[in-house]
Amino acid sequence: MSQLPASNVIEIAAIRPAEKFIVFCGRREPWIDGDAMDRAEVIHQVSTGEYNDLRQIVAFSLENGTCRDATADVCGTVIQRWAQDGKVLSQKEFEFVELVAGVRAANAFRMEEA
Repeated sequence: MSQLPASNVIEIAAIRPAEKFIVFCGRREPWIDGDAMDRAEVIHQVSTGEYNDLRQIVAFSLENGTCRDATADVCGTVIQRWAQDGKVLSQKEFEFVELVAGVRAANAFRMEEA
C-alpha cells in the first residue's frame, strides 16, 4: 500500500475543534498579523513563509475560555512536515529551523544553492 506524501496530509480539525490561532510578529512592538484562523491555515501560512519576524502563535478557545502558547506546536509541525517531504530549504527557512529547533536540526536539511 502506498502512502501519500506528508505535504498532502490535511489537518484534522477534530483535534482541537474550538481553537483559533492568531500570529504575533515584530521584535520591539509586537502586532497581530492577520485574522484568527484554524490550525490547518496557520500551519500553511507559517510553512509558506507568510510571516516575517514571527514572534508567537497563540491558540484560543472562546467556547472553553482558554488560551495557550502554540508557537512550538505549530512550528514543530511545520519543521516535521518539511523533514518528511525532504524539503530543500531556502536561507530564510534554514534560519527559521535553526531558531525554533536548533543548529543540529537545521543542519539535517539540505539547502538551496546560492
